[in-house]
Amino acid sequence: MSTSAMWNGISVKAGATFAATNAIVSMAEVSVSATGTDSATPATVSLSDVALSGASTCLSLQGPVRGYFRGSVRDCESGIKAEQSFDAIGVDWGDNKGPDPDGGGRPSLVGDHVSVYPWVGAPSIAAPETPGVYVHPPTDECADYLFIGVRGSGEMPTFGNMGDFVETIREEFTADVATYRPGTKVRAKGIEYPANPVPIGDYWPLLADYVPGAWQGAVELLATIEKEQERCAGTGEQIVISGYSQGAWAVHASLTYADLSPRIDMTRIAAVGLLADPQRLPHGLETQLGSALPSTTGILNIGHIGGAVYGFSDWLAGATDPAVRQWQLDSNAPISSMLYMNSIPESIRKVTASYCNRHDPVCGFGDNPSDISVHSYSVQSRQDLGRWMARTAEHLQQPLTNVIGVAGGGWGHALALRADGTVWGFGRSEIYGGEDYGPFPRPIVGLSDIKAVAAGGSVGYALKNDGTVWAWGSNDVGQLGNGRVEYEYGNVPSKIPGLSDVVAVAAGHASAYALKSDGTVWAWGDNTSGQLGEGSLTSRSTPTRALALANVKAIAGGSARNGYALLHDGTVWSWGDNEFGQLGDGTTAWRSVPSEVPGLSDVTSISAGYWTAYAVKADGTAWGYGANTHGQMGLGFATQDRVLLPVQIPELSNVQSMAAGQFSAYALLSDGTGRAWGEASWGQLGDGVPRVSWSWPVAVSGLSDLVAISGRPDSAYALRADGTLWSWGRNSGGQLGDGTYDLRRLPVRVGG
Repeated sequence: MSTSAMWNGISVKAGATFAATNAIVSMAEVSVSATGTDSATPATVSLSDVALSGASTCLSLQGPVRGYFRGSVRDCESGIKAEQSFDAIGVDWGDNKGPDPDGGGRPSLVGDHVSVYPWVGAPSIAAPETPGVYVHPPTDECADYLFIGVRGSGEMPTFGNMGDFVETIREEFTADVATYRPGTKVRAKGIEYPANPVPIGDYWPLLADYVPGAWQGAVELLATIEKEQERCAGTGEQIVISGYSQGAWAVHASLTYADLSPRIDMTRIAAVGLLADPQRLPHGLETQLGSALPSTTGILNIGHIGGAVYGFSDWLAGATDPAVRQWQLDSNAPISSMLYMNSIPESIRKVTASYCNRHDPVCGFGDNPSDISVHSYSVQSRQDLGRWMARTAEHLQQPLTNVIGVAGGGWGHALALRADGTVWGFGRSEIYGGEDYGPFPRPIVGLSDIKAVAAGGSVGYALKNDGTVWAWGSNDVGQLGNGRVEYEYGNVPSKIPGLSDVVAVAAGHASAYALKSDGTVWAWGDNTSGQLGEGSLTSRSTPTRALALANVKAIAGGSARNGYALLHDGTVWSWGDNEFGQLGDGTTAWRSVPSEVPGLSDVTSISAGYWTAYAVKADGTAWGYGANTHGQMGLGFATQDRVLLPVQIPELSNVQSMAAGQFSAYALLSDGTGRAWGEASWGQLGDGVPRVSWSWPVAVSGLSDLVAISGRPDSAYALRADGTLWSWGRNSGGQLGDGTYDLRRLPVRVGG
């Protein structure tokens, strides 16, 4: 420790420590330089009331350097140059505007992780006494939901301080939440704070206004959450929060702090939606929340704000004692170091989604938007973000229970049927004209009194108790059966005309089948391989009777343009594409008219996948035919890529029913357990083992008391006797319904 001294230059090596108080360092190329090697051997510099001046660089820090600098910089081209984090709060830069980015008259700052705010002369802020402003409706009466909105940089305080963008999210949230529970009450509050414009170009002169304003938004939001939770405790009111741009940054800050506060209940935060979130990650990591790449346009973004020159204070990373943090917040005390908002807290990550507008500079897109993904969690717009928040929040209020049926569809979506006759969907947003199901189950509006469901590649079907069939989704080849062929999606379920007395429904990829009570089969949609079974290759937009079929007991649709029927006499009939022998007739020739599969009798159930078909006999044995490219025939060491005639699957007995994915297969045994085999690269086997494929049946892990099993195309579903639904496998579209987009090699509860 040196005090009251003067030097012409100081150099501190790795592992060394230099401390000075009330000192002057000047007239050298570098006033003070320090070089650390790694985290184990840093340099340490602790400077208090030290004046640095008259050098090319006043303070040069290379590698890891610990310590701090308190003092002044004058007449230096570079005031501070640092490669890693360093505390330089409270420095006198010779101007209340702080450091100069271009060296235009006052010392500059070079480095991405130096904390400098507040400096000498920087303005301070105070926490608001009465946070928030009530809007929609203007009352403080507790409701089912409190929607808190934080507007973005430069937005006018319209809509009760919501701003235009967040107001759109609120509108969609309020409207969509009513699809779950009509009469649900939503009140809203907009956070009142400066929301100063983002500094552009020579942004340093605006820094003194921007940073304190952003901090004020975070503090006010935090105070609002705490106050409203205390006031409405015991009412069941849940909070949903949305922020746009700078407002999203404030949300990050507040929630990270709130996670550590004993005065805030994070379980009462039901959904968080971030629009133009400044904390986004580069393309490929879009389902995580983190820091966006710094913008190259000269526009200030989070790469500068949070982790670079300003340092929002260390009220998140510095003091680990919640009591200390609360004192810092309550007293508005200046807090050392910087703010790192690297993520939303784990406690609410599952209920958080972010969306960035294409070309929005705050997200760091610049002129190359392909560098950063424009969506995450399948949220495509601010309207969708509001809907996602509603579905997430309402899922927490109404978990999926009492399930009696399930259907996995192509392109990452699935349907669940509940005992009350309602249908719930989850998965990709592209399926139904942008009406995002999302990763949580949501009810399909307009459907009731349903007894069975089926799902195709981009279409859904529901069979009512009155024998009518309802359809929604894609209609480019007549899949909706309404007599039209159109490239627009049918978002609302509609009744298929002329179809009645139906007892079962099944779906292929772009074709569908209905079994009537008189034992006849009717089909519509794509017919390019004769999969409608009506003797031609002409696609049909209205139901047409399949030829040569009568006395049918059950039906199944294959993903590769096939149809199958089980007759009451125990025989199986097939038609359509036959490239891999999936018709089971010993050939690879397609057929547009159904014919009997040889060698199969006494069959009790059938199922079909992609180029594959399966049958269960009354004696509990399982049989398969078609493609074996991924071991989906379950034949062990057998290497043939196709099986043209039905073969018994070894190592399987006491089978009740079967299901098929794209290149995998599943069996439900009489003891209520499941078996799986075939492709496994997406975790489709549900046994927790990472592998590409497996040709022997393995047990699906952790599931018992199963009553149904379903799979297609790279995911699988199992229904337990207690009415809970479980899923595993690929989840890129949210088709597992567990609130994430994460691959699952082990079963997870849908809506769990």
